[in-house]
Amino acid sequence: FARSRPPRAMVYTSAAVERSIGPLVPAPSFVVHNGVDVGRFDGRVVPSLRRELDLGTAPVLGFCGRISPEKGPERLIALCRRLRDRVPGLQVLVAGDSGWRRQFEARCAAAGLGSTVRMLGYVRAIERVYATADVVISTSSEDGCPNSILEGMAMGRAIAATAVGGTGEIVRHGVEGLLMDPDDVAGFSDGVAALLASPERRAVLGAAAARRVRERFSLERQVERLAAILHWAAGHPHRDSAEEPPIASAAAGPHEAGHAS
Repeated sequence: FARSRPPRAMVYTSAAVERSIGPLVPAPSFVVHNGVDVGRFDGRVVPSLRRELDLGTAPVLGFCGRISPEKGPERLIALCRRLRDRVPGLQVLVAGDSGWRRQFEARCAAAGLGSTVRMLGYVRAIERVYATADVVISTSSEDGCPNSILEGMAMGRAIAATAVGGTGEIVRHGVEGLLMDPDDVAGFSDGVAALLASPERRAVLGAAAARRVRERFSLERQVERLAAILHWAAGHPHRDSAEEPPIASAAAGPHEAGHAS
């Protein structure tokens, strides 16, 4: 359908998605990453779940997202097993739901993680989970532009995530967080354990993460980019023109809201 009736433009949420789908659609392509409501996701949110869940001063990891195969639930379980034995009192908050939840809970119980992994289900005020976490983790096998990472960054949390899909377009390894080999759970656990052991490093990474989101991934900024692309597309007489929309020179990088080359 896309080849017989090509759109005037295609907008992708990451350059990784554009590289995957773009060749199939004969249309000018643009990348506009997901945006974050930086007013809602703010580091000043009180970590009230520590009191409500009786977490005390325990080290806390936050995983926010649906429980489904592409999110790497088996990798998450393997990571938690390794960390449980080396991080005393570790608590892992899992906020999200899906038809895979019961299977995931059963696998956690079988792995002896019943007292380590806390299943919170769907959480409307998800910013409370980020506020409570010391590190926000993502164990995905594939991802486009993960909102959970962007939201955690906006909250000033250090990130530890698998280097898949568009994640590397958001997080710079060693600057806002750690990007880990999805096939190296041992290395992943080493990186997370090091972050949990160093409040100073978490603070530095978290501050950089919040700054990056505010400068490049705010909801307002992304809406402006998308609006400019739509305006360009609506007024464009020819689909094969190479003219770029007025925001193509935005400082976010060569693929962010720019005409793909």
